Amino acid sequence: MSLAWVSVAISVPALLVALASAAYTRITAGHAKRQADAAEATLHDQRTPHLVIELTGPPPSEQVPWGYYSVRNDGPQDLDEVTVYRPLTTDGIVYRIGYIGQKTVPEELSIGAIMLGPEASFALQCGAAQELPPFRVKIECRKGAERWQLLEVLEPPRPVG
Repeated sequence: MSLAWVSVAISVPALLVALASAAYTRITAGHAKRQADAAEATLHDQRTPHLVIELTGPPPSEQVPWGYYSVRNDGPQDLDEVTVYRPLTTDGIVYRIGYIGQKTVPEELSIGAIMLGPEASFALQCGAAQELPPFRVKIECRKGAERWQLLEVLEPPRPVG
């Protein structure tokens, strides 16, 4: 047997071991990435903001067709930006939101940064209708590069029938 055949006989098994090692490394790297992603998602969920939204303003009437709400950040961290979107309801009426005392009402409203404890506020235009639908609003919170989307149900701006 020549020296060339001996080197081939040794090289082929070495190549197979190297390929198997590369495949194993790729598989374990994939598992490690999935575990890291799961851990990151869990931490993200643990940092989900807890907002307390309370009706604070005058009860709406035909003269004051607005409900005023305060938003308090109960943690777990300060928020860089909070955006409230107008409610989408089943009755087909467009209920708008705005800053208290402002006549122009956008589709979405940035109420800015909310630190732990202090409150921000917004207004909901609800008209003079006797029957009001549930007001579910999407709220987007941001802290650095992290974002959370919450769905909150607002307390009715006036007693329900």
